Amino acid sequence: MAKKEVKKRVEAVAKLLQMGNFLKRCPAAFSGGWRQRVAIARNPDMFLFDEPLLNIGVLIRHDTRLDISKLHA
Repeated sequence: MAKKEVKKRVEAVAKLLQMGNFLKRCPAAFSGGWRQRVAIARNPDMFLFDEPLLNIGVLIRHDTRLDISKLHA
């Protein structure tokens, strides 16, 4: 895949998951909740979640539910 296409896809998913400001960070630098978002953003063909919203704060839990629904659709 061309680098421009990869960059375009990464930016689109980062925008959807409200992670655009974090693209230069390594996943290890994130809290548990943000690591969940990184895992979601990796966009494999199938997800297997074990309590995906457990480590996410109450304030962004609702948004994350919506984001998962958008990605599922």
